[in-house]
Amino acid sequence: MKTIEPNIITNDSDQNLGIAQWQCIDNLKARYDNSEMIEISGTSSFHDNQWFYYDPHLKEHHWVPKLSGYMGRDATFKDDEFPLMMLCKIVCYRKMALELRPSHILRSCKAFYNLFIDVLRQKNILIANTNDVFKSISFLTTEDIKLVAELHVAKSFGCLSRAPFAFLEMIKAMPIDAIKEAPFYSLSTTLPWQEENITLGTWIEQLKRSQGYETQYGSYPAIPIEQVNQIIKLAMKWLDNLEMFEEIFGWVKLHIEEKGRWKNHLPVDLKNKIFAKYYDELNAIFPFRYTSEGRLSKGWLRDLVMLSHGSAIWIILLTVGIRNVDMRNLKIGCCKPTRRNDLLYYIVLDIEKTQQRNYVLPVPEYTYRAVKLLESVRYDFDCPYLITTLQKERKNDKSEKSGLYDGGTLNRRIWNFLAYYQIELNLGENSDQEATAHCVRVTLASWIGANSNMAILLLRRLFGHTNVLMPDAYLCHNPLIIEQRKRNINEAQHNLAEDIAKGMVNGKLAGTKGELLLKGRRYFEDSLSYSLTEMDTHVSLKQRIKEMLLQRMVSGDIYALKTPMGVVCLRNCNDTSDTPCAKSVNTNKRRAKNIAKEITDALGTMPNPTQCIGKDCKDALIGEPWSQPLKDSFDYYLKYLEGVGYQGIDIKFEAQNFVTEYGPLLEQVYGE
Repeated sequence: MKTIEPNIITNDSDQNLGIAQWQCIDNLKARYDNSEMIEISGTSSFHDNQWFYYDPHLKEHHWVPKLSGYMGRDATFKDDEFPLMMLCKIVCYRKMALELRPSHILRSCKAFYNLFIDVLRQKNILIANTNDVFKSISFLTTEDIKLVAELHVAKSFGCLSRAPFAFLEMIKAMPIDAIKEAPFYSLSTTLPWQEENITLGTWIEQLKRSQGYETQYGSYPAIPIEQVNQIIKLAMKWLDNLEMFEEIFGWVKLHIEEKGRWKNHLPVDLKNKIFAKYYDELNAIFPFRYTSEGRLSKGWLRDLVMLSHGSAIWIILLTVGIRNVDMRNLKIGCCKPTRRNDLLYYIVLDIEKTQQRNYVLPVPEYTYRAVKLLESVRYDFDCPYLITTLQKERKNDKSEKSGLYDGGTLNRRIWNFLAYYQIELNLGENSDQEATAHCVRVTLASWIGANSNMAILLLRRLFGHTNVLMPDAYLCHNPLIIEQRKRNINEAQHNLAEDIAKGMVNGKLAGTKGELLLKGRRYFEDSLSYSLTEMDTHVSLKQRIKEMLLQRMVSGDIYALKTPMGVVCLRNCNDTSDTPCAKSVNTNKRRAKNIAKEITDALGTMPNPTQCIGKDCKDALIGEPWSQPLKDSFDYYLKYLEGVGYQGIDIKFEAQNFVTEYGPLLEQVYGE
C-alpha cells in the first residue's frame, strides 16, 4: 500500500487515490476497533455509535449520544463525513482515555464541528463518499482558521469560545503513531496563536479587540465559607491517610522500576499487596473498581491519583492563596518544617506575576501534608514538579515536561474533586461559573478581610503583592467583603448611636459638640408624655435620641468618625468648608494645582481624622466609652505630677498642660 502524504495529491487518478485513502481509513479503523476501551467504558467498543462511559464528575455512567449525532447541527454526521467522523472519534478516544472530563472533550469536539464544517466542506477536507478522493486536514490553513474566527466574532457580536480551537490543538497534538495508517489525519498547519507565539486565550482577546470588542472581565466570585468548610473536611480524609498513600505508591514506583508499566489493569501482585494491608481503609475513601474480568481497573488508580491531587491542591490553595501558575510551578521539596518549632512549616515558591523568587511563607501542618501527598502520589517519579501529568512524558523520560502546562489542567483537578463529592458551589450571581484557583484566592482574601484589621498587610504578605492597590482590589470588589463591611458599619453605627444617646441622657458629654447635644436634650424631654414614669422617661428618651442619631448617620447627614485623639467627629456633611484637621493639607493641594478655595468650598472637602486636633475642634465630641484613652493619659500625667515616675522637666510641662486642658472636660464625662 502506498503512503499518502498529508498535503500532496499524487499523479494517480482521483479514483485510485480515493480508493487508497479509504483503504487507509479501513486499516486505521480496524486497529482502533480492537482497542481496549476499559479506560473509557466497561461495555462499549470503539466501533459502537454510542459509548457508555464513566464520568467521575457526575459519579455515574452516561451514554455518549451517537457520535454521528453528537457533533452536528443537524443531529447527525452526514454520510459523506465519515472521514471527518473517524478523526473526531480517534481524538476523543485518546483524550478521554487520559483525562477525567469526557463531557468537556466532547463539547470541544462539537464546537469544532459546528464552527469549521462549512469551510471543511467547501474545501473538500475529509468530506467524501466512499472511495471518493478528499483532502487532508492540513489543507485547513492558518488563514482559514483566522478567517473563520473573525467571521464568527463579527456575527456573534464579539463572542468566541476557546472550545473549537482547543479541539484543533488536540488534533495537532496527536502523535503520528496514533494515525500511522492514515497520515492525512496529521495536522501540519501552524495554528495562528502558535505562529504569533502567544496563548490561545491571548489570541482570542486580540482578535476581539481588532474588531472593536473589548472584553469585560468580571470579578472572581468567592466561595461561601460554609462550602469551604465542607471541602476542607473531605480533603482532610485524604491527608489523614498520607502514610498509607506513601507506602502504596512506594510499591507502585518499585513495580514500575522492576517490571515496567501495565496496560489495562493493575498487576495481581501489586493488587494483592494493597488488598492485604489497606483494603478496608482504601475502599472506604475511594471504592475499588474492577474490569469485566474482575481485575482491579487501571482507571481506578488513575482516578485515585486525580482525587488525591484535588484534595491536596484545595488545601494548599486555601492556606497559601497562590495563583494557578505559581501552584503549577511548585517543586518537590518546596515545603519543610522549621528547625525552631515542630508545629510550624514554611513553603518556598516563586511568584511569577511580581517576579519574586524564593518567596517564603509560613504554613500549617496540613499544608505540609498536602505537599507530601503530591510528592508521593504520582506516576512520574523523575519529574521535579510537585503536580504532574497522569503519564510520564514518553519522548524524554527525565524531562521536566510532565509538569502541568496550562491552568485549565489544574482547574480540572479542582473541579474533579468537587464533582466526585457532588458539591455544587453557590457562587451567587456567578453560579454558572466553575471554581478556579483564583476563586479560592479571592475566598481566602475575603476571609482575611472580614476577620482581620490587618487585612491589607496580610494579603500583601500572603499573596506576594508589591503594592497596596491589588490587595485592596480583592477587598473592595469581593461581594462577601462588601456584605461583611456593611454589617460592620451597621453595627458600629448602632453602637456609637447607643453610646452618644446614653451620654446625652446621663449628661456625660463634653466638648463643643457635647455642649450642643446636652442643650438639645431638652427638646426630646419636652416631646415625651408626662404620664410616663421616671424610668420609662429615661428609657424612651434614650431610644428617641438613638433613633435620631442613627438616622442621621445612616442617611449621611453627619460623619460620626472616631479619631485617634479620643473624640468623635460629629461634623455636619453639609459644611463644605475646610475642617481644622484637613486645612493645611487642602491648602497645599490647592496651591500645587492652582485651584481657588472658593471652588473647593463649593464642592466640599472631607475631614482627615488622622490629623485630628482633638478638643479644640468645634465638631469634637468627648464621651465616656470612646474617650477612655484620654482618661488613661490624664490619670498617668496626674500620677506623674503627684510624684510617680519623675523623669524630667519636659514631661512635667506636658503633664501640666494636658491636665489643665483636659481636666474640666474629663470631669464632665467621668466625674470625680
